[in-house]
Amino acid sequence: MSGQLDKQGRIERRLDRERRARSEAERLLEEKSAELYELNQELEKLLASQGRTLGSYREAMSRLADVLLSRSADHEANVRRLLDEGGRLLGAIGDLVLRESEELNTTRWITSWSSSEQIPEAARRRGAEAVVVDEWTDGGVPYVAIPLKFRIQPVGAVVMKLDPDHPLDELGRMVVELVGNGVAAELERSESKSEIRLKEQRYESLFHASVDSIVIIDFDGAIRDVSDSAVRMFGMTRDGMLRAGLRDLVERGSIRRSLAAFRQVREVGRCHFEADLLRSDGSVFPAEMVGNAFEIGGEKRVYAIARDLTQRRKNQAAVVERERKFRTVFEQSLDGIVLHDMKGVILDVNETLCKLLGYSRSDLTSKHLSQLHPESALDISREAMSEVAERGRHRFECEFSRSDGSRFVAEVWANAFELGGDRVVQGIVRDVTNQRRREREIREAMEAAELANESKSLFLATMSHEIRTPLNGILGFADLLEKSDMAEDQRNSVEMIRKSGDVLLGLISNILDFSRAESGRIVLSEETFDPTAFLRETVDLHRGVAEGKGLDLSVEVGSGVPGLVIGARGELRQVMMNLVGNAVKFTEEGVVVVSLDVRDDETLRFSVKDTGIGFPEGDEEKLFDAFFQVDLSSTRRHGGTGLGLAICRRLLEAMGGKIRAFREREGGARFVVDLPLQQARGESSRTEVEPADRPALDGRGMKVLVVEDHPVNSRLLKMMLEKLGFSVELAGNGREALEMLGESRHIDLILMDMRMPEMDGLEASQRIRAGEAGEAVVRTPIVAVTANALEADREACRKAGMDYYLSKPINSKELERVLLEVVPTDQPSGI
Repeated sequence: MSGQLDKQGRIERRLDRERRARSEAERLLEEKSAELYELNQELEKLLASQGRTLGSYREAMSRLADVLLSRSADHEANVRRLLDEGGRLLGAIGDLVLRESEELNTTRWITSWSSSEQIPEAARRRGAEAVVVDEWTDGGVPYVAIPLKFRIQPVGAVVMKLDPDHPLDELGRMVVELVGNGVAAELERSESKSEIRLKEQRYESLFHASVDSIVIIDFDGAIRDVSDSAVRMFGMTRDGMLRAGLRDLVERGSIRRSLAAFRQVREVGRCHFEADLLRSDGSVFPAEMVGNAFEIGGEKRVYAIARDLTQRRKNQAAVVERERKFRTVFEQSLDGIVLHDMKGVILDVNETLCKLLGYSRSDLTSKHLSQLHPESALDISREAMSEVAERGRHRFECEFSRSDGSRFVAEVWANAFELGGDRVVQGIVRDVTNQRRREREIREAMEAAELANESKSLFLATMSHEIRTPLNGILGFADLLEKSDMAEDQRNSVEMIRKSGDVLLGLISNILDFSRAESGRIVLSEETFDPTAFLRETVDLHRGVAEGKGLDLSVEVGSGVPGLVIGARGELRQVMMNLVGNAVKFTEEGVVVVSLDVRDDETLRFSVKDTGIGFPEGDEEKLFDAFFQVDLSSTRRHGGTGLGLAICRRLLEAMGGKIRAFREREGGARFVVDLPLQQARGESSRTEVEPADRPALDGRGMKVLVVEDHPVNSRLLKMMLEKLGFSVELAGNGREALEMLGESRHIDLILMDMRMPEMDGLEASQRIRAGEAGEAVVRTPIVAVTANALEADREACRKAGMDYYLSKPINSKELERVLLEVVPTDQPSGI
């Protein structure tokens, strides 16, 4: 019983547990059912939302696809439609910002969301620099920038200002990227078309700018296009050429060849030939034709280039003619010509060189250049080749060897040039053996002539010295005798001696001067002098002769003559002495007028006018020829060598002046000298003194040493000096003079001969100046007294330390003039 009760109890407890479990299960089921319901509700909402999003996405994609698929040829309109549609989808406003310049070049679109809104400048600038999609917020306002790229490089951006209440979601980001990609694609498409248009324009420019004529032909033979040069070449209009066929442009004889070439280009794509073409005026001209096949727009065409060969044919003919002429000159040249490469291999020779060397042409063209020279000349040949290689040309002399072993000297002109793309050398070979022999003979003859000329000069100088030395005694003593008391017939005899001596002296002087002028050894010694005083002094030397003949000898000086000038006073004095002397000599009665004036600022004009015998018409220039004599009877009467005027002209030419002769209507002659002389400032280095104004020379109390080896001349000088009041001592040579000076004798002046035995005057003067005769006479004035009459002698005296120069024969007036310069004033050198 109890067992049953236990069993019953267990069953009830189990049932009770089952009831509680069922109740808990029902409660749980009810809870889960409520949760599931809520989840189902949320799922339905999510599905509804996703459906709406998918619809929005589909709508956005559809609207953007419509824009992309319906784009037109207007790229700007396509870009604006994309931007407008993107703005409407996102409810945003924005700008298209392109990096075209420093200032932003923008295109703006504004949606209906806010027509008054604008994107700030700072936002546009930030967006323009974006390289990836950039989202940012500024003042609570969201912005997004979508970069635009063209050929990988950033070119700008689409910058959008979004609604703060509608931030950018995934769909919006997709729209943003689609808009950016679409705008970038449209920009690239626009740029590609621009490039295509640019290429077409360039093609058109090149097509029409081509120098060669270009014709585009289809495979049926119809002309599709022609260049401007083709229009000009054929002389037709463009429309006329487009209507023409090939047969209208090709000369009849070239039609078959042209058709064959046209078939060739259709088969193999290329042809090249020459044909005669026709211009619109019917004229025919040769042309080179090149054809190439190509496709354009799926259609086959032929690109034909025509080049007018008229000028080329002329050039070719000219080249052939030049080659013919060159070959003619090459073969007929009197000089040998060799053509070789830069290594010396002979390429060609002319017939003259073959004869010159004794080889055939084939023999020479198989040789090297070095084989034409003896071994001794190879170095010269190699150096010449190096010069030609470096400088392109060279001129030299070198020995050549003939086939028989004989040699000759040749002058070679080598020039390098391009020939057929190679650098070659043309050598012109001229045999100068005879020429060099003649030059050597001429050189030897010239040396012999110079030696003879020097011998002549030495002979003249020696003869001048030997003649002047005794003549000095003759004229000197005649001068002294004239000043002494004697009977009239004796005076006349002395005068005849003096005049004869003067004639002989003049002859010697003229011969020496002419020799000096002919050899070109005129040495000018310039000094400062007063031209007016100079002229008066020169004229006064002839006044005694003029007065003896009863002539009126006058001097006229213009007002503009400068006080001092610089010039060759000695040479000018010689010219004027000759002109005035001739005027006095050849005038028997009447006047001699010597004038001086200024022609311009730097030219003095000297004029000597006389009423003498004159000269025949037409002899104006002959007068200045050496040894010319107007009238032999006049010469016999008046004397003369005919050298004076020739010497005058040469001296004046050396001074830069000129001399002319004029016949006077009333009789006589006029000689005009124009001489450029530089005007000097300050005082003259030689003061000219009128003869009447010169002080009397008083040599009392002064001692002169005369150094002279010739006893006659020594005695003459002693007598002349003693008449002037000087005390005189004599020395026979330079050595005796040094000994006498070294004995502490007081000497105020030394007259020194140049040529003497034992020691000449030059060496003695040098030793005196060096102090060998004592310090007391180191600066004692030394006057050279010599029969040497050349300018070189004057220069030698100056270098030896002499102060003044007296040329033998010496007259008392000239001696007195020099002593006046030495004794009272002790002026510096007058040599």
